[in-house]
Amino acid sequence: MARRYEEAAAECRKRLEVNPASQSARARLAETYVELGRCGDAMLELQRMEESGAPPGETHAYVDARCGRPRDARRLDPPRSEPRFQKVIGLLGYPH
Repeated sequence: MARRYEEAAAECRKRLEVNPASQSARARLAETYVELGRCGDAMLELQRMEESGAPPGETHAYVDARCGRPRDARRLDPPRSEPRFQKVIGLLGYPH
């Protein structure tokens, strides 16, 4: 699988230019920034999501866990059956 994170980030930014309210584009951008090692940018996207009224969820937990904020990741309670939730639990070192 090709790791084309820069291209993915550019595509998300394009989507946000067309529709700044797109929570899915903003969430994917935050996750992509994590993969690029740009945790500050990922956290900024989470902040923008919250400012627009989106409740914290699985993207927040994923970003918090990957960016070295496990305590913040644990405070969130997405549905336990979500694949990304399972991944976060694994990153935190808990059995799932």
